[in-house]
Amino acid sequence: MPDHKTIVYADFNCPFCYVLHQRLDNLGLLNKVNWRVIQHAPGASSSSNDPKQLDLLKTEYQLVLKRAPEIKIINPNLIPNTELANNYLLTIMQQYPEKTHMFRSLAYEALWLNNLDISEKSILESIIEQINIKPLSLPQKFDNKLDSWQQLWFHGDFDLRIPALTNNRGEVMLGLQNAKSLNNFIKLGIKNNNENNNVCGFKAKDRIDILCLPDSEATLISLSENESFEMVFHNKISELFKSTIKHHPCLILVESKLDMQFSLCSRINENQNITIPIIYFQNSTFESQEMQALYMGASDYLHFPQQKNSFFERLKVHVRYKKRLDILANHATHDPLTGLFNRREIDDFLERNWRNACRYKTEIGVLIIDIDYFKDYNDHYGHINGDEALIKVASALELSLFRADDLVGRIGGEEFIVVVNQTQNQSLLTLAQRIHDKISAINIPHAKSKASKKLTVSIGIAISQAHADNNYHMLLEYADKALYFAKSNGRNTSEFAQLPAPTY
Repeated sequence: MPDHKTIVYADFNCPFCYVLHQRLDNLGLLNKVNWRVIQHAPGASSSSNDPKQLDLLKTEYQLVLKRAPEIKIINPNLIPNTELANNYLLTIMQQYPEKTHMFRSLAYEALWLNNLDISEKSILESIIEQINIKPLSLPQKFDNKLDSWQQLWFHGDFDLRIPALTNNRGEVMLGLQNAKSLNNFIKLGIKNNNENNNVCGFKAKDRIDILCLPDSEATLISLSENESFEMVFHNKISELFKSTIKHHPCLILVESKLDMQFSLCSRINENQNITIPIIYFQNSTFESQEMQALYMGASDYLHFPQQKNSFFERLKVHVRYKKRLDILANHATHDPLTGLFNRREIDDFLERNWRNACRYKTEIGVLIIDIDYFKDYNDHYGHINGDEALIKVASALELSLFRADDLVGRIGGEEFIVVVNQTQNQSLLTLAQRIHDKISAINIPHAKSKASKKLTVSIGIAISQAHADNNYHMLLEYADKALYFAKSNGRNTSEFAQLPAPTY
């Protein structure tokens, strides 16, 4: 039976994930999974000495000793933040893919065998030095690949637990599995019913970013002792807005006295990438501005003295609604098979970025990628293998992009698209060659291809300076024409087209 490529969602600071990683390595199965790092606890910090979390870590450590006696492990007595480690790992995946496994293994061992704090840059740099990589410079903007993995895990059928395993048929296994279950699931696509669901119990609290007066802050803290919220307080609207962009809290809570004009609503509503409920409240008896707040886009307006007993319950209702809307939004914008953006989101992205490019007189590039002889591949190898090939190609395309502002999506069938902002001809040609190299490296046999003995792609490239006499539909037309020429010239190649420059 064919392999069913398995995706694993895991974090560095989870003992079950470490043991699963080592167990898969021992079984020779690590090269058969797509290991995706996420942050299951973004609020984790090595400096935190929360006794409840450390007790939970101790319990989990004792549990893995019983469940996986063959794996060496110590209790590090710390739960480091893994954001920096994840970004280093992704950078290595893109620039030194052959070193990915070594870095990931050494990072796990640094924490779980050597009691090292992998949130520290010096520790990660020493690991990089061990695997003979020159010092890395992380991108100014963190790659949207990590955000994509985080969202797919967050919205997946995993109950926000790790480790989480899923295959291309949508089947899910949670927790630390025994060797037989792993072999059946990863190699045969068979899910055992008698699963051992030991999962990491350290779960992030729902974050609320708050702008309020000192008296209100003290009151909220005292009332929230038994609530499952992480409350982050700010002094200025500008600080709150920057934090919202970076951390994507579940809710924004604002005392109306500090934003009488409801300017935050306007700023949030102007940013189409933010879908976070804004709730205003007043902690006094002065005249209510509830109607104006709701008119400006607030999700709710609470009267703190009168609704003190139900205040946090109301916040929980908004959090639940937000999570449900996030799931629906993810389904509406992402392709269910590959996890890439779908045609609807591609069109929206192109329209938004075309307007911006017109404003700043910059160029936009498009690459349309088509898998060569894919119908013949499906007919020969079957649709399950066809789906797996699409997933592998999608992953290769994502790893070909280095900038967070660019987009990769699935148009439909075997056709994909990459949209690149503020680019030049040579940059697009270099990107196209990198895509060819990535596809070649995954080495998928294709006995029925007339272009090669393994799966290949043809690429149509188009570039244009955005201007009022043009539109992104014409850019797509030119990319389609270039793709046609690439196919006519034997496939497994790229062709380039440039739209006419503006006449003014």
